[in-house]
Amino acid sequence: MLTGRLVATLHDTAIKDELTQLYNRRALEELIPTEVARALRHDQPLSIVLLDIDHFKQVNDTYGHQVGDKVLRTTGHILRIHTRRDDLSFRYGGEEFMVLLPNTDIEKASIVAEKLREEIESSRMLPSKKDQCTASFGITQLRDEEWQSAVERADVALYNAKENGRNQVVIGEYQRLS
Repeated sequence: MLTGRLVATLHDTAIKDELTQLYNRRALEELIPTEVARALRHDQPLSIVLLDIDHFKQVNDTYGHQVGDKVLRTTGHILRIHTRRDDLSFRYGGEEFMVLLPNTDIEKASIVAEKLREEIESSRMLPSKKDQCTASFGITQLRDEEWQSAVERADVALYNAKENGRNQVVIGEYQRLS
């Protein structure tokens, strides 16, 4: 029994980000093929949400890395409690996160992303009463394409959200090649 718990703990440590308690990039590489195959097999939508904490470097520079870590932990907590049990949340890198929304079309993904954006904006992560943390979002739905293409489209949408004022949700549109 002890060996089983130890194995489970080691596996959990290998696929979870210690700071945010979300899945890490290793887990993403393991879970993506399964989720994509399931969506295709059952002809169900699969949406991708990429989000990035706005001005995160400034948070670290102004308040220190402990506050930066608190922002990351709190964002992870928000993603865990404001998504469904079947949704998968990842720390994608640095201050960037990804949420996979199985059986969710782009319209519903937009609603989820907006809810997450509002939760991050309204949470009090910073010591200053006047400063608040916000996040920018890029979302897309997997279409008849490679997984990486959908992620790139969400990334372009995230970039557009940042370029157009931050703290917003932008949809990455699919362009079918003729």
